[in-house]
Parts: sequence; C-alpha cells; structure tokens
Amino acid sequence: MRLKLLIVINFFFVVYFFTKIVTSRNAHFREGKSNATITTTAEKSTSIISKPFIYLVQTEQCLPQHLASSTWIGESKTCNCDAIVLSYKEECQDEKPAHISYVFAKESTWTTGRNLLYFVAIERIRHYHYYIFLDDDVDLEFNSFSSQQIKRLTPLRAFEQWLLEDEPAVGVGNCNGSAETLLTRRGWICGVKESSVVLPVVWFDALFNAFHHKAIKHILPFPIQYDKESWWISQLHVICSVELIFRGQALKYVPITVYNTQDRPYPRGTRMNSERIPTIIDTELLTITYSNQVYVLS
Repeated sequence: MRLKLLIVINFFFVVYFFTKIVTSRNAHFREGKSNATITTTAEKSTSIISKPFIYLVQTEQCLPQHLASSTWIGESKTCNCDAIVLSYKEECQDEKPAHISYVFAKESTWTTGRNLLYFVAIERIRHYHYYIFLDDDVDLEFNSFSSQQIKRLTPLRAFEQWLLEDEPAVGVGNCNGSAETLLTRRGWICGVKESSVVLPVVWFDALFNAFHHKAIKHILPFPIQYDKESWWISQLHVICSVELIFRGQALKYVPITVYNTQDRPYPRGTRMNSERIPTIIDTELLTITYSNQVYVLS
C-alpha cells in the first residue's frame, strides 16, 4: 500500500508542479484553535535566548518516565531544549522542571492536541530551530547503520546533531526499519547500490517528526475535519503538503531507529489512504494560495 501511495503522490506532484504549489497554510483550519477548550499551567519566566529544539508531546497525565530521563528531554543539563506536554485525561500534579510546561486539554484528539501544542509553541517569545512532535510511547535506538562515532552520543542527541548539520525541512528517523526497504527499492528502480545514512522520503509516520522553523508555518496546522473517521488522514495532509512545497527536503536519518512501544485504539477508518490523495490535493491543498516554486531552506 505504501508503494502505491508513493506512486500516486508523485504522479499528482508532476501534474501540478509547474502551475500549483502551496505556499502557506497559516489560515487554514484555524477553527482547530478556537474550538479547543483548555486550561494551562502558568509558565515559569524564561529567558528569550533561543534554543535549538522544542519537544511537543501528548500524554494521558504526566510525561512518561523514559521521556523524563536525562537521555531524553527531562533534564535541561543534557537537553538544550524546552518541552510542552499536553495532558488529555488528567492534569499533571508532579513537580515540573523549568524547561517543561504543561497544557491540559481534556479528551482532545491526536489532531486537535498537536494543533494546540503547535499554537502554544509558536506564540512564545522564544524561538526554536526545530519543533519536534513525538508520541509519548516513542523510543529510539541505534541500528546496523550506526557508526561508532554516532554511538558516542545517545540516540536522541545524535538525531539532534544531525538536524542541525543537515537542516532538513522535515527530519524523521528510521521508523521500524523502513530504510532497509527504501534502500532496496532504490537499488531496483535507480540502480544505486551504495548504502546511505540519509534518504529523501515522501511517506513518513507521524510518531516522531522534526519541523524546521522556516518550514512549519507552511505545513501546519493539521486539518481536524476527519477526526471522527480516522486520525491518520491529518498526517496524510502533512505528507502531501511537504512533498508539494519542499520536495526532496523531507529526510530520513537512517542510523536512528524509531518505534512505538504501545498500540492504543483510535479511529483508523476503512478507506485506503491512497484513495484520498486526489481529493486532498485538488479540493483542499490547491485551493489555498500557491505559486510556481518549491521552497528551498537556506
């Protein structure tokens, strides 16, 4: 199914590339912000000195223990970052480090929760180089593509370092070993047999996505109108937007494997994602302001 999705996406991109390219989604689906009912904890005063990363996480109550560790985002001494955590069942009453703030949005969906995190983050005085969305059950590990030099760092710190070096529009990890399939397919189609630690991608899972600060305003917020049917469709919009606007600039960092440790129930729908792509491109993305160019980050 993913191969079919990739083929369909590229077909529609070729058709519309020279005449219709999306340049902004800032005003699109803004109702996602106004419809949310929230309460927030008071943020501690912070310096406006920029940090490279802000992590945006949704969880039932408090940040899970593994994410609150020093190897992840729990300690400012090891993570040059801030974090916003959205609790969607109960408010977190734990003591919170100064670099982590909480938002409470009871029974929000995956889509409305990520939109709320996005709006709260971009309204801050402090600016960040990358806005990193992750599921609360995500974990990272090294794999057979990881060099000994990379392994001197923890997996998350290695991924952060790569983001700052290559600066992709969207950076993702090697989700469940998918890079091996891409490398094999590249060998069949393009005749390229060499291995690579970075690959351009069209399809990418939403579990762990890093958005460059110059790119995110052209991609988000997520559309919310499909939530009752399927929580996957909002990410399909992101995939199509990234391919249309930043073609070739969504990159997979192969040496870091990303995976979920849980499988929660949520609406997934019955229609194949690939069947929705023509509608998404024709009636939604291409009705927004566009111009004849692809954005290149510099």
